[in-house]
Amino acid sequence: MSRQPIDARDSRFVPGGATESAWAVLAQPPVSVHDALRLLHPLFVDAGRKTATFTAEHNRIQHTDTGGGVFTANLPPIIQGLCTFVGFKRFGGDTNVLTLDGDGTERIDGSATVAFSVDGGGLILVSDGIADWFRVASYP
Repeated sequence: MSRQPIDARDSRFVPGGATESAWAVLAQPPVSVHDALRLLHPLFVDAGRKTATFTAEHNRIQHTDTGGGVFTANLPPIIQGLCTFVGFKRFGGDTNVLTLDGDGTERIDGSATVAFSVDGGGLILVSDGIADWFRVASYP
């Protein structure tokens, strides 16, 4: 499959589509996590608090608590032809690292893994529907 640029108006971003204005904003980084969550709010369900290694869910915000130590969030396999998102909110009152790990050969902004250690920080990744995840919003 050839790599095509992501069109923010494309309804493949989320099953059921999203408004053109919401994706137009998200396609123009930097976007604050607060603004991104406000725009995506009707489109996601909280996946619950995670405290140990887990596999993230498509179109969900993962609340992670690293207070008990470091662990890994494995990204779900990219659904071919469908652009989805995964979000992370990190808690714990510490500097323990949450490692985000792409599935198999899938990359996150060109890297196999991303270290996330900012307490209270947030991060949203969007897949290209082919083989890569891209950071579209992060705080701080």
